[in-house]
Amino acid sequence: MEALEQQNPLDSSLVTKQRYHQPITWSEPVVTEDGEVAEREVRGYTEELTKPSALRPPELTWEEAVEIHRERHRHRTGADLSEAWGEKVAKAIQYMRELVPIRAEPELEPEPASWGGPNRPARLEPQHVRAYIKGLRDKKKLSANSIETSCALLSGVLTSLKKTGECPDIENPFSQVDYTTRDKGHLYSPTKEDYRRIGFALKEMDPRYATTIRWLAFTGMRLNELLTRQPEDYDEENHAIRIGPRDGWKPKTSTSNRVIPTPEDFVCLGNKGRARGGWASGFSIAKQLKQVNPRLSAHSLRHGWKTAAREAGADEIMSELYLGHRAGSEMSRTYGEVTATALRREAMKVWAVMEEWMR
Repeated sequence: MEALEQQNPLDSSLVTKQRYHQPITWSEPVVTEDGEVAEREVRGYTEELTKPSALRPPELTWEEAVEIHRERHRHRTGADLSEAWGEKVAKAIQYMRELVPIRAEPELEPEPASWGGPNRPARLEPQHVRAYIKGLRDKKKLSANSIETSCALLSGVLTSLKKTGECPDIENPFSQVDYTTRDKGHLYSPTKEDYRRIGFALKEMDPRYATTIRWLAFTGMRLNELLTRQPEDYDEENHAIRIGPRDGWKPKTSTSNRVIPTPEDFVCLGNKGRARGGWASGFSIAKQLKQVNPRLSAHSLRHGWKTAAREAGADEIMSELYLGHRAGSEMSRTYGEVTATALRREAMKVWAVMEEWMR
């Protein structure tokens, strides 16, 4: 819905012409054909402010800005942002406050914390963003991809402040700083030599680590898809695992909900913790893989699965479906449903290549 510029006649002293997505209704007097005075209902796209707009925007905290962004998202999509999104943006804000120095204005002393980009998003400037990126890279040691994610989260919040009219004159400083990664194919795809070294390392690893890495390598599952699986998600009779919502977690996309075959000797450890022999943690897996090659990550093995599928000559539609990609789902609707037997047949081709590489 395109926002309209409208002034609320109920309280013109507090409201300036701004852009809002939230519709409201008010009444105003009109003269009828009979010469009588009546009221009519008027709908607009604005809302009353509790403070003059010239004063309110700079006083917004990041937490208030996040709630505005959440509300805008609900109005646009009809759905709430996920808990995972909330955790990520909270961490990004925490880093902002830790890494970017606050410069107090004289008239606001002795409370310098009430001013400044780190605490007041409407006053964030390009130099703050550059200091933020530098701190994420040099102090927090985040990867380029993680830095891009943090910046994109905060940039989205600032965009909502402008588009809802809370801060109509704000210039998003993230749009004035280059924070995107140069190489969109930033995730390393393992080579045959990497797989050979992984295979050798698995023999010396803690069994939990080895089992978790084998699952990632042979199924191409995303890390969170695997670590949220419990034994009841595994069909031991048909050697297949169900990937779907569990314990507040849900797959990345609707097409990521799927059931995929696994090698017959696989055992689902479950998310039971180290003491009970559950999956190894994401941190532990990353550490083990980087000992093989510093460029490797858990997600690299997902890319490697696709490489192995090409080398094995596996059917493209089957491969996309197996990985839970949208393209596979769309192609299957066009060319017909895929049976579990057919999916296993193509997956076995990939497993054979994996076994060969990891000898």
